[in-house]
Amino acid sequence: MAGWKVYLDLNNNGTFEENSEPFDVTDNTGYYEFKNLEKWKYTLSIISHTNWNLTQTNYDIFVNKWQNF
Repeated sequence: MAGWKVYLDLNNNGTFEENSEPFDVTDNTGYYEFKNLEKWKYTLSIISHTNWNLTQTNYDIFVNKWQNF
């Protein structure tokens, strides 16, 4: 689905901070990408659209050094 903002909640506060947290917007196939990440456990979060009720908005992601996802 296109136009969904996804971000890495680096401080795990549940609030998107555009100036300090990496984000991407899904393309028309739902694709997004974060590149060259350090080895870490990240929280991937999705910002819901108006009138949408998401069943889950946060996902824990574990990456190896310089891995893309």
